[in-house]
Amino acid sequence: MNDRKYFLISLIVLAIAVSIYAVKTIKKNVKKDEGPYQETKLIVNINTADENELMLIPGIGEKSAQNIIEYRNKCGGFDSITDIKNVNGIKEKKYESMKEYICTE
Repeated sequence: MNDRKYFLISLIVLAIAVSIYAVKTIKKNVKKDEGPYQETKLIVNINTADENELMLIPGIGEKSAQNIIEYRNKCGGFDSITDIKNVNGIKEKKYESMKEYICTE
C-alpha cells in the first residue's frame, strides 16, 4: 500500500513539474500583442464622428457626444486632440482616459 502511495505522489509531483515547465516555456515564447491576435484599437476622428461614433470613445456618453458636436460646429473643429478639453464637461482626467482613442485627421 505504501508503494502505491509513493508512486501516486511521484506521478503528481512529476505532472506539476511538467506543467510549470510548459507554462514557463509558453511565457518565454509568446510576447504580448504579437502574432495574428493583436488587439485592435478603435480611433475616432473627433472632427467627423457622429454622436453614436463619439459614444464609442471610453468615458463619452450621450451628453458629452452632443457637447463635442456643439463645440465642433461652433468653433469649426479641433486643431489637435488637446482641444477637446475646451468642451464643456471634458477635463484633464477624462482627456487622459480617452486621448489614445481619438484623432483629428
